[in-house]
Amino acid sequence: MNWEPYRTVDGIKFLDTREAVRGHFSVYEDDLQTHARADVGIPYDTYESRGIQILYDKYNRFAAIEVWQPNQVFHLGYNLLGFSIGELKTLFHWDESVIETEREITFFKVGLSVIIRNRKESELPSRIVLFTKDFYNQKIGIPRPNHFSSFRIQVPYIEKPIASSEKENDEVLFQVAFQHTKEKAIILWNGIPIPFDYKNDMAQWWSSIVFLLEKITSEEEGVLDLDLQCEAFQAQWIVKWNDTFVLIDSHWKTPAQMAVFEDKTVRQLTLIKIDFLNEWRFIVTHIKRVYEINNLIAKVQQIEQLEEKMSSYGMMYKALESITKKAI
Repeated sequence: MNWEPYRTVDGIKFLDTREAVRGHFSVYEDDLQTHARADVGIPYDTYESRGIQILYDKYNRFAAIEVWQPNQVFHLGYNLLGFSIGELKTLFHWDESVIETEREITFFKVGLSVIIRNRKESELPSRIVLFTKDFYNQKIGIPRPNHFSSFRIQVPYIEKPIASSEKENDEVLFQVAFQHTKEKAIILWNGIPIPFDYKNDMAQWWSSIVFLLEKITSEEEGVLDLDLQCEAFQAQWIVKWNDTFVLIDSHWKTPAQMAVFEDKTVRQLTLIKIDFLNEWRFIVTHIKRVYEINNLIAKVQQIEQLEEKMSSYGMMYKALESITKKAI
């Protein structure tokens, strides 16, 4: 395959959609495997027998490609996988941004990283990584944070919930249980804060979120259209998932949020499924306490079934997990 730095690989343009890239390699569809890098959640496609691994940014756009034999990478007429480490250093000697480690030599101004077995000048590279401008800035394998999706939930401090005499619906239960909770919870959607309160806002859409979480945990793949309405926000989430990922295309309907989420790429999320589930864990635990003090056994059991599918608390609470388990 031919490579033009920061522009194209094998005729595919960097930042092309995942659909376009898969269409280009459709002849190898039987070899396709989909994964996610566990450390940052970056999705990627692998065509193992063809020597290709393609990485995508948070908007599912072509961001980097890792190539190994039997494939080839041609630049200026040279097969870079056939060049020794010393020859590659000579070819790109003008790139003063180069960083060398025990496992890789990365030319950041070129958009190329050479994966090596050892640092002998005569050694051939084991793999070559080609990436779009600014996708990596310090280390191959760890993209800049702005390139991967972010979904976080910050929960409020909750004193002991108050039992309700009316137990027919969640709206009444939450209004009574959280009547002394003044602090708001916050969803951080690609870094954009969306505050809401437990007492009024969450009561209006919690049943929809429970339905979504149950679907995601019980069905290997699917699509769900959620309409979430409350005083804090009005939104439509079109949620797609498989055994690994959750993809959300959101549409925000209040004037203020329409302005903030005007850019389609900001409205979309591509997340590892277990990470998305874990972000709801703390809220799920708070709600379970409400059901427990109101002796709603069936609802407690429903929530416990969800908890069993969650491996930890959300990202903001992982470091404090041992503390928060005691606190709740």
